[in-house]
Amino acid sequence: MASKPSKELRTALLFAVLYSKVHLPRSDLFLDEKSLRSYNIIRKITSGTRSKFEDARLQEALAVYDILNGSDSEIIINLRGDLSPYGVDWATRNPGKVYVDVTNPEIAEYKRKIIQDEFNSIDGYYILGADPLYDDLASKIDNEVGRPLKGKKTEAYFIGKGAYLNHSQYDQAMQNISRSLDWIKGEEIASLVFDDANPHSPNKPGKRQTILIKLVGRSTINSHFDGDKNKAKEYFRELGFFDYDSLDGILSRYSLLTGNHPFNPIARVSKASP
Repeated sequence: MASKPSKELRTALLFAVLYSKVHLPRSDLFLDEKSLRSYNIIRKITSGTRSKFEDARLQEALAVYDILNGSDSEIIINLRGDLSPYGVDWATRNPGKVYVDVTNPEIAEYKRKIIQDEFNSIDGYYILGADPLYDDLASKIDNEVGRPLKGKKTEAYFIGKGAYLNHSQYDQAMQNISRSLDWIKGEEIASLVFDDANPHSPNKPGKRQTILIKLVGRSTINSHFDGDKNKAKEYFRELGFFDYDSLDGILSRYSLLTGNHPFNPIARVSKASP
């Protein structure tokens, strides 16, 4: 590994700390001492308070864990795998099924080494270095897994990534994801769980969020649907998705734990069998 991690890896390492703060199963695997120190320094600078950004991420992490636990899909594809612990936990509890973490190659290498050191391997769990915008996800996932996937009920997760894409990039990613799900699902059903930046969140970052932005180098937040569910439904309908299902109720369960701040809405859309 390079001595100085990229901004993407630094972001993933800081998020790993956040996952551990809500005690997600297996989150301790990806804790990094340097990131933990950075996080604690930020807490001291800001008098120990959490930012609204962090509250939203904590709320989101707990909600995604709940949504995953309720899924009956044979294949889970997390398109922002990063250093999230969901896949390790889900694969060990769902033998015979497939979970694929998709993230950038540097983070994939970092995560793969941790898994190899700790478990050697986990049956049904795969880590793929790929880009949802440009790569042929279906063929890359098929090659990585190395066993027949086509024709199985599939659910993809695109959580926490869309807000950092401009509208053109978002369109490109969604078209690519849609094509990939069409190929994998065959005669079965496929669904996509996605979020969107909340248009009612404050535009100006607070002191704590400003520090985080300097550390991870990410500041652009784009809302693609402006909180309009009808706009989102129409967008995904044009991509062949139907059955829009808001999952905001799951998010709201955790509002008391993480602070009653505006959260990024989460929904599920599905592609029916032909």
